[in-house]
Amino acid sequence: MKTGIVLIHGAGLGGWIWRDMVQYLDLPYQVVNFPFRDSNTKITNLRLSDYCAEIHKQIMKCEEFSHYVVVGHSIGSVPAIYLTKQQSDRVKGFVALSSLLPSYGESFVSQLPLVNRVILSTVIKLKGTKPPPDIIKSSICNDLEEDVAEMVASSYATESPYLFFDPSKCELPQIPSLYIKTKRDKDIPTGLQQKMADKLDSCSVDSINTGHLPMLSQPEKLSIKIQNFAKLF
Repeated sequence: MKTGIVLIHGAGLGGWIWRDMVQYLDLPYQVVNFPFRDSNTKITNLRLSDYCAEIHKQIMKCEEFSHYVVVGHSIGSVPAIYLTKQQSDRVKGFVALSSLLPSYGESFVSQLPLVNRVILSTVIKLKGTKPPPDIIKSSICNDLEEDVAEMVASSYATESPYLFFDPSKCELPQIPSLYIKTKRDKDIPTGLQQKMADKLDSCSVDSINTGHLPMLSQPEKLSIKIQNFAKLF
């Protein structure tokens, strides 16, 4: 049976973010969603563990592949790290795409430089986790066509603050890993991305000349990088 690919989106997004990229995959794949993406249920009280448990539940229902490579985009790498531990018999490789990677006891926010950490913490506490549309478009959509950027901004969802602030209860993966840096990223600078890649053992580093959402700006190139890595297993 072929190796599968599990795709986990980042904050505010949904499984729809991979829609262009998956057209280029010839390996089986599963796109998962953060909790309650298809309902109006408020999620402000969900803990990081609830996010991880929901993604784990979705993957447990998949019967298309017995083992897989897990891909985490941005904060999606935090539950992806959880999967490398909870499904260690199935997860053969880990791909971090423009991600912050907290070690055991650290949070996503704690990976930021101090000034950025204070700013983000203050903004989330005062205004919540959903930025204004113009901020979304100028940060994570900086290299997208206007209509695509508008779609991302209008579809952006609120997350629980705990997703950002809860400490991880998993050590970083010690399995073969790939870190894909986004070279024009205004959300997570390339230098910080390299710092995260340096935290991983057995890690290869690649890059793509895009902003924070290469699955929308260069879906074919991104699919090749992910798929080439997955075919190693």
